[in-house]
Parts: sequence; structure tokens; C-alpha cells
Amino acid sequence: MKKSLIYMLLVVFCIMFTACMSNNVYKSKTNDFSISYPRDWEKKSGAMGTEATIYAPKQGNDDKYRENIDLFAETTKNQRTLDQYFESVIMVQSKKLVEGYSNEKVEKTMLSGEDAYKLTFSINLSGVDLNIVRYIAKHNEKFYVITFSEESSQTENYAKQMEEIVGSFKFDS
Repeated sequence: MKKSLIYMLLVVFCIMFTACMSNNVYKSKTNDFSISYPRDWEKKSGAMGTEATIYAPKQGNDDKYRENIDLFAETTKNQRTLDQYFESVIMVQSKKLVEGYSNEKVEKTMLSGEDAYKLTFSINLSGVDLNIVRYIAKHNEKFYVITFSEESSQTENYAKQMEEIVGSFKFDS
């Protein structure tokens, strides 16, 4: 009985250890958040005004687009609410700056315990149809924007991973 209990505990420990080791964690010291992402994804810092972009592995030589997650934080200069920021910044930028913007869907949700918006839309970027999922939240006078973009044909392949990555997002303060 003792041997089987010890064996079972050892198996559980190994499974937990393996699960923990399968992801990398990005911790932002300047914007007080962390997010976990698959070990085979690549993180690059500071591209196009973002704090970091995390790229999925290329799916072969014919892969036209690397799915990715952009992480962005902005300190509020005034007392804008989440609703005001979403309407005045996110919606205006999305519609004005992105060609071929369509299939918009807006939902209220939660991000790391804070009220958030989830904005889903489609665009065409250089001949590639993309689905964009953007989460927007406010925490401690900062707005946080997490944007996941994927080739439209890859939605089924990335939907679960995207949810897991976004679900791992935590405010550290």
C-alpha cells in the first residue's frame, strides 16, 4: 500500500513538473504583468510600439503569416474609464487605421479579475485574411491591450492555445 501511494505521488509530481516546464513566462517589470506562452513560441521586445510580441512557430516554408500575440500597456494621462478608452481609442483606431475591417464582434469579459472588452474582427493584410482578437482592460491607471492575430484558415488550430495564453495573463500589482 505504501509503495503504491509513493509511486502515485511520484507520478503526479512528474506530471505537474512536466506541465509547468512546457511554457515560458514573460514578466513585465515596467507594466506589472506576466503571461505564459508555449515553449516553442518566440518572444521579441518592442516591435511597433508594443512592449512585446510573442510569435508562434512557422508552419513550414509555405506559411504566409506567423500567428502572434502583441502586448501593450499605456499609462492614463487623465481619468478615462475603460468604456471611454475602448470607444475613443480602440474602436476609432481599429476602424480608421485598418483596411478591410469587418466581422466586428464586441463582448464584455474579464481579464485577470478586471472588467475587460473582447473585440473580434477580420482584416486582409497584404493578401492574407486574418482574424484578430483583442482584449482591453484597465488596472491601476494603465490600459492593457492583448492582441492575438491568426490566419483565418488557422483559427481551429490556434483557438485553444490563444485562450490558454490569455487566461494565463496576470496583473502583478
